Amino acid sequence: MSGRRWLVVGLTASVVINLLLVGFLVGRVSGMPRPSTFQANTQASIGWMMRHLPDERRDVLRPEARAHFGELRPALRKLRQAQRRLFEVLIAEELDQDALNGVIVEMREGFDTTQGHNLEFLAQLAGKLTVEERRMLAEGLRRPHERSPGRRRPRSERQPQ
Repeated sequence: MSGRRWLVVGLTASVVINLLLVGFLVGRVSGMPRPSTFQANTQASIGWMMRHLPDERRDVLRPEARAHFGELRPALRKLRQAQRRLFEVLIAEELDQDALNGVIVEMREGFDTTQGHNLEFLAQLAGKLTVEERRMLAEGLRRPHERSPGRRRPRSERQPQ
């Protein structure tokens, strides 16, 4: 493969991985049903940050998390639109390299925007926590991601009925 072809393959793989992470974030925070194609784990998820706090603190902070997600919606919508264009470019009979590069730039900007918002929320959240709660949050973010309570197990883990 030529160097240019490897670059396209690498960029495409990077975009797909980032899309999975953003999709997971959207699903976790929005409360919408989660499409199976976006069931990835990410430490950037607001839901992931909050789930390691005691229930009573989560209840107090949940309105702020929802407000934060509301501010994030337009950026996520733009990212989804770019994702659709990415798939259109990738499945076209002829690869339009300029269109692919444009979509990748647009998606990178979208990822930067959403990640920036999430980091700002993390800073706000940490500022409202006690030292013990911050330690719980930090420990939870270090642990491997376990399945969320209430979510269905993957088909491979289910008992036959």
